[in-house]
Amino acid sequence: MTLEYAVRIERLAESDGGGYLATVPDLPGCMSDGETPEEALSREVRDEIGWTVAIVRKIGEATQYVITKSNNHSAIQATYYEARLLQQIGEPEEPGDELLWLVKPQAIALLPRQSDAWAIAQAK
Repeated sequence: MTLEYAVRIERLAESDGGGYLATVPDLPGCMSDGETPEEALSREVRDEIGWTVAIVRKIGEATQYVITKSNNHSAIQATYYEARLLQQIGEPEEPGDELLWLVKPQAIALLPRQSDAWAIAQAK
């Protein structure tokens, strides 16, 4: 079975501890910070859904400017990867986490950030 996800990698500000944050747009709440984008990606997928992952390719980088709930302006810089799930090694860390498969148009329609939708559209 081949399972592939687009993974967004964001650079964290030094005031937030530096490093990178990996999130999987198709898996709401799926995020982790790490020392490198690739390490954050691997750890996040392992922690959230209990699988090991291989990076297929780097999709690209994007900066999206947003207004936060507190009416502040923020630039979200992200690096996106396409990844393939290799082997299930455990269960999701959070009880109730569920893997939900969607076709690309459905996934894109549910994503609030245009940059995430762009990355999903680029995935093979």
